[in-house]
Amino acid sequence: MKLVQVQNKGRSLLRVDLSLRDGSRPTWLKGSGEQERELATLDERIELLRGQVNEPGVSEALRSLKKAKLDDLLQRRAELANAPITWPTTGNAAAFRFVAIETTLPQDPTVAALEQAYDRDVGQFNLAWAREHGKACEPPTAERPGFVGTAVCGSCHPDALTVWQGTRHPHAFEDLEAKGKQYHLDCIGCHVSGWQQPGGVCRIDQTEQRREVGCESCHGPGSAHVALPTRATIRRGSKEVCVGCHDHENSTHFEYESYLAKIRGPGHGAPK
Repeated sequence: MKLVQVQNKGRSLLRVDLSLRDGSRPTWLKGSGEQERELATLDERIELLRGQVNEPGVSEALRSLKKAKLDDLLQRRAELANAPITWPTTGNAAAFRFVAIETTLPQDPTVAALEQAYDRDVGQFNLAWAREHGKACEPPTAERPGFVGTAVCGSCHPDALTVWQGTRHPHAFEDLEAKGKQYHLDCIGCHVSGWQQPGGVCRIDQTEQRREVGCESCHGPGSAHVALPTRATIRRGSKEVCVGCHDHENSTHFEYESYLAKIRGPGHGAPK
């Protein structure tokens, strides 16, 4: 029987406490209303500070101050969430709580090594499967334009290319490699251009030419625009496109307006 649906991609642990005296069915205990309200308030403050700490362009001095405040709030929340439980004097009882996995928690070297080995094994399994069974992407058609690559886009839009080169987007695949997840199917789609689309990349063992969040990741496939370079043959970037990858689960601190400002520049959303 499912007790709790755990989400948040492993950023929380479910802790269940039991007090058993006999064979009767346990009663689930609830925290006090005051405790729940204080936890909710702390969660709001923590999320606000997280966004400020991770905001691009923040000075290191200010980031350090905000990080110290964030660590203090996380410690207070942990203490409150782990306050002793008042158990009933008769019968069986159970209580559950979520323990947030934060960077402030110590990391067990043995667990870290097991996790790294698991990620490596998953990647190697996916890589072997792709080499044996993988199929190339379909070619572009009039109905389904295809991806042409950032270099082609930059040949006509050099100013925009320069702005793009100064962002994190060209290094998206490197971020996966640093985590050992460059062959994970639930990650790769947001770290290459044109995953599973005509002219893009459909095999995890053949990503070499698309290892980036390129122009077409935001503006759509460019083959029709290359053939007829008008505004009607290419799309504008939008919040809806951004949050397709920068969703709350994968990009917890993403805030559209502030992040958008960091990828705008002369010839790319701003006057030349």
